[in-house]
Amino acid sequence: MEISSPHSTNTTIFKASGRRRRRKSSGDLPSASRSAKRSSIYRGVTRHKLTGRYEAHIWDKNYLNKSQNKKGRQVYLGAYDTEESAARNYDLAALKYWGTDTTLNFPAANYDDDYKEMQAMSKEDYLASLRRRSSGFSRGASKYRGVARHHYNGRWEARIGRINGNKYLYLGTFSMYLLLILFIKNYFFRSL
Repeated sequence: MEISSPHSTNTTIFKASGRRRRRKSSGDLPSASRSAKRSSIYRGVTRHKLTGRYEAHIWDKNYLNKSQNKKGRQVYLGAYDTEESAARNYDLAALKYWGTDTTLNFPAANYDDDYKEMQAMSKEDYLASLRRRSSGFSRGASKYRGVARHHYNGRWEARIGRINGNKYLYLGTFSMYLLLILFIKNYFFRSL
């Protein structure tokens, strides 16, 4: 039960199970405490509430979603066991997206070798390689999610996770990798 205090307009008193407790309003708190609580001290890193692992994300401000008339999207970089490894992978993605002038979690000199390596790769390929480094990503041979080599016959197989309450939807096996990718792209465009 919420009761307004007659003494102050900034303070609310809660009466629950016979006890009273005071909660300060945001006007009574210092400015640092008023800001949203962050789950990590690093830029681009959040802690997942259920798994406890650290996820790295980056905001792609150049992406344009024409169907929703929105600009920008959040790009998932992977889930990591340590906060520092998630922050380092965010830094690598930020270097690929925005170059050496961007704000990083660690000094740019730490990434000299990685920066030279990423110049030879496309943005999508490099992000896929970052996700592969994460502890929460499948270790299949493909850079595409849901695509892996079948363990028994070596053919490529495709699955889509969590469809209509099922654990996954099996799409089939293919002898050639490119045929599988074409099938998946056509499947998604047909279903839209």
